[in-house]
Amino acid sequence: MSLYDVALAAHVAGVAGVFPAFGAWLYGIVLLGRATRVEQVCSAIELIGLSEPFVRVGGILLALAGLYMAIGTWGVTTGWILAGIAGALVVGVLGGIVMEPRVKAIGAEAKTLQPGPVPADLAGRLREPLLAVCVRVDVATLFGIVVVMTVKPELVVAMAVVAVAALVGFAWATIAARSAARSELA
Repeated sequence: MSLYDVALAAHVAGVAGVFPAFGAWLYGIVLLGRATRVEQVCSAIELIGLSEPFVRVGGILLALAGLYMAIGTWGVTTGWILAGIAGALVVGVLGGIVMEPRVKAIGAEAKTLQPGPVPADLAGRLREPLLAVCVRVDVATLFGIVVVMTVKPELVVAMAVVAVAALVGFAWATIAARSAARSELA
């Protein structure tokens, strides 16, 4: 067994941690958008919180092992590697800079509230479209990265795959928002 094999196993283990964690984020954000009671908000926040170590440890494994393999074998300037890094940066920015502070603020506020109906100001933040869009774009982008890492296309095709995946995530969020709006009207 070579060091490359160990790095590849660590990289795959990172994927195995990150994907279910983002599934928990997705489910948690959907639950937040549907929450009508403070207790439901707290449960959704708890679910998202449980996923955080998997996102962090999985992300570190992915990054370190991936960089090791890229530097030692493929070259960091290889097209599909650049596209994967670009996609990972998108996921990191949307998750760590856009979603995480909002979710933590929601969780902090919910902890100060008594059980019962969600106050109107908090309800508005729970249904903030940005959370629903970001989490879906992140999940779809992760799938795009997996395609790129598996197929290993040239840079232009690899970037197009990641970009189309992100757009699919945006379309998914748009369709979900319209469906939710129709359900509320019914």
